[in-house]
Amino acid sequence: MIGVVFLVIFELSKLRREFSYDELSNIFTSIGFFKLTFLMVLGFLAFIPMINYDLILNRFANCEKSIKYTIKRSIIINSFNNLIGFGGLINMGLRFRYFAKENDDKKLLKFLAKSFLFDLTGISFLSLITLISLIIYKSTIIINYKYWLIGGILYGPLILIVSLYKNTDEFHISKKYSLDVSLTSIVEWTSAMLFFISIAYVLDLKIKFFPVAAIFVVANLIGLISFIPGGLGSFDLAIITILSSIGINTNEVFTWLILYRLFYYIVPFIIGILFFISDLGESFDLKNDKIPSKIVKSIGLDLLCLILYILGALMVISISVPDNLSKIRLFKGFNLLNANLIYQFLSLLLGFSFILLGRANRKRVKSAVKATIIYLLIALFYCILSGFSFIEISLIIISLILITFTREIHFRKQFVYSMENITLDSIVYFAIGTLTVILSVINYGIKIKRTRYFILIPFEKSFVNIIIITGIVYFATRILMDYLKGNKEKLGEKLNRQTVLEILNKYDCYAESALALVGDKDIYYYENENGEKTCAMSICTYRDRVLVMGDAFGKKEDFKKLIENFVTDADKLCYNPVFYEIKENQTIYLHDFGYSFIKFGEKAKVKLSDFVMEGPKRKSQRNVIKKFEKKGLSFEIVSPPYQDDFMEELKKISDSWLDGRIEKGFSLGFFNEDYLKLCPMALVKDGEKNPCFLKYNAHLRRNLGNNRFNEI
Repeated sequence: MIGVVFLVIFELSKLRREFSYDELSNIFTSIGFFKLTFLMVLGFLAFIPMINYDLILNRFANCEKSIKYTIKRSIIINSFNNLIGFGGLINMGLRFRYFAKENDDKKLLKFLAKSFLFDLTGISFLSLITLISLIIYKSTIIINYKYWLIGGILYGPLILIVSLYKNTDEFHISKKYSLDVSLTSIVEWTSAMLFFISIAYVLDLKIKFFPVAAIFVVANLIGLISFIPGGLGSFDLAIITILSSIGINTNEVFTWLILYRLFYYIVPFIIGILFFISDLGESFDLKNDKIPSKIVKSIGLDLLCLILYILGALMVISISVPDNLSKIRLFKGFNLLNANLIYQFLSLLLGFSFILLGRANRKRVKSAVKATIIYLLIALFYCILSGFSFIEISLIIISLILITFTREIHFRKQFVYSMENITLDSIVYFAIGTLTVILSVINYGIKIKRTRYFILIPFEKSFVNIIIITGIVYFATRILMDYLKGNKEKLGEKLNRQTVLEILNKYDCYAESALALVGDKDIYYYENENGEKTCAMSICTYRDRVLVMGDAFGKKEDFKKLIENFVTDADKLCYNPVFYEIKENQTIYLHDFGYSFIKFGEKAKVKLSDFVMEGPKRKSQRNVIKKFEKKGLSFEIVSPPYQDDFMEELKKISDSWLDGRIEKGFSLGFFNEDYLKLCPMALVKDGEKNPCFLKYNAHLRRNLGNNRFNEI
């Protein structure tokens, strides 16, 4: 493989010398984009029949490779063999590398050597057809090359005789295999010939089909005998000499050859190089637990997001450069600015959309992949038709490659636009918009004129136009944003008190766990293999954050799985979990996920079994109690069930204390009758009157008096 790498580098350096940028640029400009695209597609279609060689090999030799694997490796093998060649050594070496099994090395190598001889039967068949055509059409010039064609014709029978005589070993070539390979060879060489002739028709050259077909066959025979990789040099010289002899201009022949080499050899070779690099990368990646590919794809995604932002900015700013639209009848009634705004409106829309897509890709949202590809393809066609510069087109093509390469690392189901990201992108939108306006004023030569005729404000016509354009762009990007956001799923479920109570009653839980019953939070459960909900946590979703109240509650052995599932699900839905008021034992789990921690304040615990009011240390507390007693205040803990009039009285006290303010919740209990009816309450009474002070105790009845709940 190292030798192949060196040969590829050598061939690339040689091609760089043989194809100059100026020559290609002049040819591309004169031919046009659509013809070039047509030739590129046609050239690759002519290359495709070669893939069948490896599909036949995989089936006959029982290599047990998948079709995808075989096609990918076949493109590498045949594109390298076409250009590098070396008498079939590259062909056999790469096939041996990709299709050999253990303990079958020598057998497969012998088989490949025999099989390679049948790859050339197609040109033998074409030699026969073209010689017959030359005799029929009485070609006086090209018939002089009849001996080359006769030599090509004799190759087929010769190979047939040799294969029959030397086909007795264990790994012999069957008649079915030789026939399939021969037919594939005929299709391959015929496709190459038809593509070569098609280029002449695209260039509007006046040629005759069969004479040119004969020239193609003769030139390839000369190239094969020279053993030069791809016949480069000898094939070209033969083509130029013979075509010039029948009256075709040498410069046109040069263009013809360059296009043939480019689309039949170079383009497949470049694709083969990409697959080859990918193959080497996969091998290296597997040896290193796929860490390199993750790093490379992550870098590729960062690069993609940056390019999308740059591309978006360029497309928006491009509208500040006026185009001459006076020749287009549709825009004759508009001034220069309005005509360009209409003509380049799609550029404005795509530009702002690319910035949004850059953010969505940065968040690795799945739906962003399809949207990005569609928008990039639209932008590519628009840029080509509108005559955008090479920079924009190159950025679009690079973006298409990167989004294809990184599509597998997009895993989030929806796009959640955080306020931080909205703020940053708004600054980007504002900066690009401001720069575009300034450049437009300069380039369009806009001058502000005073006017006496307006309804509300001066320059209101221009102001209305700007509002309309801004509104259309906003709604178009809003549609894209809604698509990226998806169904806006939330984590957890609405409170089911019965389920939560079952978990709290069954397992040893913390005091704060009962806050799950308040009803202002959703509940995220963990289900074991049997479908039983064994533990849960209280959560609240706010924008892109999911706030977790306190520790998980339930079966402690399942806490780690609960947290792991929760963090994974939150990540998939594009939420950022924030854990509030958690204890030390759960910070250990969260530390493994890369969380950082901030400590606020302290928490005191009083063990009631050891708590006494005697002694000098409790003097101040005793004084407070005496003052309460003098005022007739008494303390009492009451337990459910409660009467309706009792709950109504508590509601009045709560409303009086709130005095119209909104009661805080989340990490605190608040007045909720369904919640309060589940737990004991501490009351302070003024004599025999109704309670004048109320403290909600959110602990479950069965846990009352248990030391682990007696916290202050």
